[in-house]
Amino acid sequence: EYLTLDYSYSSDHRDSKIYPLAGDYFEGVLSKSGFGIFKDGDISMMEISGSYRKYWDISKRFYFATDWTGKISTSRNQPYFYQRGLGFGRNFVRGYELYVIDGQSYVLSKNTLKYNLVPTKVKEIGFIPSEKFSKLHYALFLNWYVDAGYVDDFKGTEGNNLANKILLGTGLGLDLVTYYDMVFRVDFSVNSQGEFGVFFHVANTL
Repeated sequence: EYLTLDYSYSSDHRDSKIYPLAGDYFEGVLSKSGFGIFKDGDISMMEISGSYRKYWDISKRFYFATDWTGKISTSRNQPYFYQRGLGFGRNFVRGYELYVIDGQSYVLSKNTLKYNLVPTKVKEIGFIPSEKFSKLHYALFLNWYVDAGYVDDFKGTEGNNLANKILLGTGLGLDLVTYYDMVFRVDFSVNSQGEFGVFFHVANTL
């Protein structure tokens, strides 16, 4: 039994929340768990996590984005479910989608160069009577990305072999951005283990 107190802050100046091409975004969370109230099973730990994402409109059809995310934990004696490293949500090195890497702290850098292969187009869907829903908006973006990540596991958990080493991933991706802000993505990746893979994502953007 324990209590947790969180404080979160975010600042969003992107041109789009789903598929941003310009602007920046910052979010940070300070979390304290355990205040000595419960004698049995109480813990004492603090976490600081945050993410900064910056997007540049380089030219008419070229864009660049960088995303830095990290977490620092103060306690070496944590419940297992607090030891979330890489492999959860959007926090993964591309090319390592099939892995969960546990740890108490981590840092992640995701960098993407985008080319607007097919600018936004509108296609009429004749059999839908409503004008609002009869138009399909879509665009295609070709990506080249380079990611790097590091997970600190000071417990040295057995079988957690990708912790405490630099992880790299790179590859080419194709993003289909559609009406209602849906993004369908396919990535052709290779990681620093020499593993090749093809990965599909839905609404999972940089």
